[in-house]
Amino acid sequence: MAVKIEPTLWAYMRDRISAKISNAIVTVNGVKQMIPIVETKHVTGEHITSIQVYAYLDEANAIGTITEAYLADIEGNALMTSDIQITSAGTGVLLLFEITFKVEVRT
Repeated sequence: MAVKIEPTLWAYMRDRISAKISNAIVTVNGVKQMIPIVETKHVTGEHITSIQVYAYLDEANAIGTITEAYLADIEGNALMTSDIQITSAGTGVLLLFEITFKVEVRT
């Protein structure tokens, strides 16, 4: 039996997640910065679908070493965290957070 989740449900899930997530908080050179989410979309595949959340750290704020990034709600509460190690030399950094769903039928 094949399971297909219709695009309407994926759009609903993406919109609900987007409504809760308002910012990414990024630590650059030990200093936390709150940056807005610039885009949220869903990408569907044969068995895996993901909701992608993008945040952009501009070149002025991205100089140095990024050691932490997480998605946060309006109050700044962490919703999804990631330990990262990126060194930027003054170009902007596009951060992608991906929430992956695997759809399967179990009998």
